Amino acid sequence: MRAAGAMRRLVGGIVVGLIALVAIGGGSPVSSERTRSDTLFIDDDEADFLAKRRVAVTETFDHPTEFSPDQRIVNFQGMKFKSLDPEPPFWSVGQLGDADCPEVCYLVRGFSDAGPGSDELAMTVRFRDGGAVFTLGFELVGTARRSDGTPLPNQFVIRIVEVDGSVTPIRLPANIGDTYIGLHSAIGIRKVVILQNHESNLTNFGLDNVSRSSIRDDLQ
Repeated sequence: MRAAGAMRRLVGGIVVGLIALVAIGGGSPVSSERTRSDTLFIDDDEADFLAKRRVAVTETFDHPTEFSPDQRIVNFQGMKFKSLDPEPPFWSVGQLGDADCPEVCYLVRGFSDAGPGSDELAMTVRFRDGGAVFTLGFELVGTARRSDGTPLPNQFVIRIVEVDGSVTPIRLPANIGDTYIGLHSAIGIRKVVILQNHESNLTNFGLDNVSRSSIRDDLQ
């Protein structure tokens, strides 16, 4: 678990191209390739998000764990974190090198041996028994860092899939550090896809403080 004060707020970050702006919390824009949903609300302030949304559980990944390299899915608190890469994934609960675990632990989505031919480093977050949630929040722990502490080049895209099939892809600002992403859908979130594009750089990243509302199986 990481302290909330270590997170970077999302400000600016407009990506040139065919994009629309999705309002974040108090007005900070995050660039979106295309927004198809009128029911999705996004916030980058963890305290504000958790104060106004009903959360059932929060996973803080407090216990260091290593997983088998052929294990594509890891489960925590009714949430399924799945690797989408063609090569074997590298999952662990630990840290990326900026602090000692167990004082600071999080779920690490590591770079496998896929090599430079890989197109992306991608994962999904789904829910137990194919269910959906109204609310999902998490800290995206920035990538591996240089010796001066700055993150290596990266470009993350988050795709939110709602229960009606609407897909909202959000392109985060380039070279982003630790950032909170709070998602709430009036109709329900079926899954979230997190990926890095190979055109920027492929580096390890992680998730921490993952909160969700109750898992529902009656949302269509």
